[in-house]
Amino acid sequence: MEPQIYRIRPESPFSAEYPLSECDRQVPVRFIRKAFIYAADEDISSTSKDGKNLIRKLQESLKLQIQDLNPDTFTYPQLLGRVISPADGRTSYVRVEESSAIQLKVIDKLDIDFRNLHRNGRFPLETITTGVFGEGLEKEDLIEWPGGPPNLAIQLTFVRGGFVLLLAFDHRICDGYAAGGFVKRWFRQARLGSAADLDPEEGSISTFAIHDKTVLSQTELEGSEQAAQKMRALYENSLPSKLAPKKLFQTSTETMSKVFWIPAPKIKELRSAVGKSSSLTPTIYESILILLWRSIIRNRATPETESASTMSKAAIVMCMRKRLDPPLPKDYFGNAVAGIFAMQPLSHFREKDFIPRAIEEVQEAKKLDGTGFNLQVTSLLVGEQLRKFGIGPPINLLGSDVIFNSWEHIYSSIEDLDLGIGQFCTMRFLMDNPVSPSYICTLPTYGRRSVDVKDGASCQYPGGIELQVNLVENEMALLEKDEEWSKYAVVV
Repeated sequence: MEPQIYRIRPESPFSAEYPLSECDRQVPVRFIRKAFIYAADEDISSTSKDGKNLIRKLQESLKLQIQDLNPDTFTYPQLLGRVISPADGRTSYVRVEESSAIQLKVIDKLDIDFRNLHRNGRFPLETITTGVFGEGLEKEDLIEWPGGPPNLAIQLTFVRGGFVLLLAFDHRICDGYAAGGFVKRWFRQARLGSAADLDPEEGSISTFAIHDKTVLSQTELEGSEQAAQKMRALYENSLPSKLAPKKLFQTSTETMSKVFWIPAPKIKELRSAVGKSSSLTPTIYESILILLWRSIIRNRATPETESASTMSKAAIVMCMRKRLDPPLPKDYFGNAVAGIFAMQPLSHFREKDFIPRAIEEVQEAKKLDGTGFNLQVTSLLVGEQLRKFGIGPPINLLGSDVIFNSWEHIYSSIEDLDLGIGQFCTMRFLMDNPVSPSYICTLPTYGRRSVDVKDGASCQYPGGIELQVNLVENEMALLEKDEEWSKYAVVV
């Protein structure tokens, strides 16, 4: 059966322009692709009763989310438009036209059996791919769309026994947290229909507030020189030569992506083992970060690079929403993240005292550099370097540096992703191809971090923590065999 293409428009079409913040304009043309996976009755398809109902509910509820801004309704009109980068040097912005629409592609692939997509209730990345569940949603395809990349494109794929809903967001208009806020409201509207309007919490935040870019558009911050001292020093040591310009994101065609699962009991063991060697108490996230950082760099380092002068940087992506003073609304729609650096010499990664040193460095970086003000200053400095030199943060992803990000708390409950049809199982993050090496993302735990579900109990999220790790092939093979890491984590 040929794909069905729906173009979703608001009930009252409109034209408008919406600003981007300094944070938004630092993001290159990349896409956030979330694949939401559902089990359902075997007979669900685009022509079945439940399938038709789902298609209708998704369209009707989305229409309510893409109205023009008004003070009484939570709405996301930017999703309708395109990012415009004027040729005359003016700052980029989002433009919505009366003809703007969001494309929903619906495909039946009933030759695919849902049971073959997961093992013991867990979904390997190789079974959930953009090529199958997002046809035409690869980065190259999105960039070449008429009129420029869409701010949101959607594909709903029915398979035998379930369906996959893939959303592709232009990263320049929002980060993973903002996209998650929209998804929760859209899915809730689809699940509850008109009853969703009766929630008294809906009016607690003005819809204008979640779109207010004022704070993150500031370009002058008092004390910025002192706050940016560490970052400026890193830039000075890594500015590219004219012959070898440094790309914003280093990539490799040999990069591969895998999901590792740490069961709930193993999380406690890992934190205890990491904290045992230090007088400081690490968080669970810090414990995972430090152990994985050591495993990756220890396997990557060579005698030639293990000198005291060669530093490895763990870039930790931090959300600014709650850290600013006053904080941004939790559903702020845009990009509001910045990175801080914890650093250790490569020569320390094989030493017995690496863990206590790393705990101290990570906690100090989070305390001193992770304040709302310092994150804003860091973001401004990154933007300055992009404008002057065309380079992003000073990280060597194919060398000695690693990026850590966390989406763990984006969806606090499995109920956040309930559509009223089918059973939500999990989400997979489909990265641009080739993916950025040395990038680690803690995936959502849906409030089930401490739940210990036995293998095969369900196709729903099995509890514990999942991490998506991107490395070049030979490093991934070494990580899978690393005795310290494999004591706690298994490949999904």
